[in-house]
Amino acid sequence: MKNSLVLIILCLLSALFTGCGTTTKPRIAKFKPVTFAHVDGWEEDSHAGAFDSFKRSCSKIMRLDLESNVSRATALGGNAIDWQVPCMDAYNYEKPTDKEAKLFFEKWFTPYQVLDDSHNPEGMLTGYFQIELEGSKKKHGKYKYPIYRKPSDLEYVKGSSAIEHASINDGALAGKGLEVAYVDNRARLYFMQIQGSGVVKLKEGGYLNLGFEASNGYRFKGIHQALRQRDLKFEDAKSMMDYLHRNPRDGKEIMEEDPSYVFFQPVQGHHALGGQGVPLIPERSLAVDYGLYPYGMPVWVATSLPEKSIFKGRNYKRLFIAQDTGGAIRGAIRGDVFFGRGDKAEKVASHFKAKGRFFAFFPKTVKVPESYTAK
Repeated sequence: MKNSLVLIILCLLSALFTGCGTTTKPRIAKFKPVTFAHVDGWEEDSHAGAFDSFKRSCSKIMRLDLESNVSRATALGGNAIDWQVPCMDAYNYEKPTDKEAKLFFEKWFTPYQVLDDSHNPEGMLTGYFQIELEGSKKKHGKYKYPIYRKPSDLEYVKGSSAIEHASINDGALAGKGLEVAYVDNRARLYFMQIQGSGVVKLKEGGYLNLGFEASNGYRFKGIHQALRQRDLKFEDAKSMMDYLHRNPRDGKEIMEEDPSYVFFQPVQGHHALGGQGVPLIPERSLAVDYGLYPYGMPVWVATSLPEKSIFKGRNYKRLFIAQDTGGAIRGAIRGDVFFGRGDKAEKVASHFKAKGRFFAFFPKTVKVPESYTAK
């Protein structure tokens, strides 16, 4: 997402086409301590995959002051030292077996079943991916839609009409030397803004990996209302992007119903970076409500996928690490699964939507309240 604080302000892809939006309803999570025997499917996972993801989070956690809260956005999770001790043990394993990884999580963490404010154990899961665009370092031909860095006076103009989505599309930042690259598809550019990161395949050769730098100060609104007003419905995100691209005038108006805008900066490598600032691992990194959960928290997800050929109706139970967030990822049991990059990841993420249950893992030294309300 992200997404440095990314996606803290953005809706991730799937939420957009499923009609999910932000809400002002208080986000309340209730926690019921359980044993690992009560974590549905715990014995069957390949835990080493989640262990690798957790170690990436540790690279950020270990930089925090010992007595500081592990998160800037939530009081849940205790102090950094509560997480640094398990992290130090994690560094003793270079490539643990699944059994060793499983025992590691059982040694250091207590699982809590998560309930919402109505004591409902089920929430919503969706998926997202690292989007790829075609582009060029120079504006020419079909490469006419700019990707911008943040302007130097952003803090002074944030939230003003001078820098809302429509104004930027109409040239408010043109000619100021902020262009990172130009792409050939405004719709895919908008979806990259929703996700907070992406990759541009350059006409000159090579790839430009982009990460979230800042937002324009407007809260994410989404375009589902604009689509409903036009009686437009789409099976998945790809068909939506195709329509918005093939109908540039109508597509521009629809996308500008969302006043939010994201500025990007080049980042090293080709990996998507999450809100925690670590490279995301496909199907092991999870975007969660950052106002509730600290980054680095292991989250067990148990769901049953839709009966589509792409999923084969299989149960989906595995351990993730909270490493990202998003404007529409709000609530006690709301998660967005990262599926990676490429056509397959895009297809799977675009169809991934299911009810599921959460088990949040906290270090055994952390005192977890029965109920917590996001700030």
